Amino acid sequence: MNETTSTRAWLADKWERLIAVDVPDEEEARRGRLFNTLMVISTGIVTTLALTFVLIWALGLTPAFAAWLGAAFPLAFIPISLFCLAQARRGRVRPMIALYVWVNFFGIALAALVFDGIRSNAWVLYIWTITIAGTLLAPGYALRMTGLVVGYSLHWSSAWPSALPT
Repeated sequence: MNETTSTRAWLADKWERLIAVDVPDEEEARRGRLFNTLMVISTGIVTTLALTFVLIWALGLTPAFAAWLGAAFPLAFIPISLFCLAQARRGRVRPMIALYVWVNFFGIALAALVFDGIRSNAWVLYIWTITIAGTLLAPGYALRMTGLVVGYSLHWSSAWPSALPT
């Protein structure tokens, strides 16, 4: 066996240990492994997003307050993602999926409110949350969340019609 194969085997073993879930039900274990994989991806995404805000500030493209406020939102999700990953590994899969989805959902709502309301770029982040809810919880969750997003956006568009793009 060459060195590349042994390195791959070592990495595969570490990855499997990272996303492993301690539950007796095979379907719940599959869901837990998928959720844990998404938590690792989520941690990478929010870390990259936070670093992007810091880089934008470092390059002088935005004021410090706006950059650090922008970085605070994704940074808040690093401990949430890691907490959900750790708890799901212990067998608390479904409650952690629900916790992550709803915290993420309301975090995005707050970010959209803080950053430009109806014109905020944060609206596209709902795709991630609604997809996870629909895939790992139930399609009904995705439908309810979509309804809440539409209602929220309609509320803001009627509250500040002048904020809509022309």
